[in-house]
Amino acid sequence: MQDNNIIKFLDLPDIIATEIISTEDRYIFIAEAKKNHIVCPQCGNITNKIHDTKWQNIRDIPIRGKLVIIRLLKKRYRCPYCHKRGIPEKYESIDKYARNTKRFDKCLAKETVSKDYSKVARENGLSYTAVNNAVKKVIDPLIEQQLSKLSQLKAISIDEFAVLKRHKYGVSITDPINRELIDIYLPAKRMI
Repeated sequence: MQDNNIIKFLDLPDIIATEIISTEDRYIFIAEAKKNHIVCPQCGNITNKIHDTKWQNIRDIPIRGKLVIIRLLKKRYRCPYCHKRGIPEKYESIDKYARNTKRFDKCLAKETVSKDYSKVARENGLSYTAVNNAVKKVIDPLIEQQLSKLSQLKAISIDEFAVLKRHKYGVSITDPINRELIDIYLPAKRMI
């Protein structure tokens, strides 16, 4: 029963926690991949032959105000069929070469909405660059998606509307052909 609770506590789709260590300021999850095999990218055969292993610390979202570190046993495999070596595991919840989970990057991006990058970095024990990179990883795909959507537009319409009559106005941008809202720009808090 204890092992099942540890697995549920971590709640990542492709990583299984085998042990949890709790200290005053952090939780450390000892974990590994759920799968014990991979498909060889060269020949397409399934292999479970381990070439080498290494431990890597991955940051995750805080739990109950405590820092969460996943101590992940990463494996590289070798293929007995085509003799390719050093085939790394791939994770759904962690980007390649990343030191944070994807959900931790999203958490940092949400924090930067109301705080500056330096403050978020200090509060999470990270560098400014680490926060900036995490935000870029989350925001860049959204920007690309919006740009591809905008490049397909044939027409746009722009309309002003009153947020507070005679005081504050916003602007809506829509696609009149497909009848979709593209964006809304609200006034800044201070009007000059």
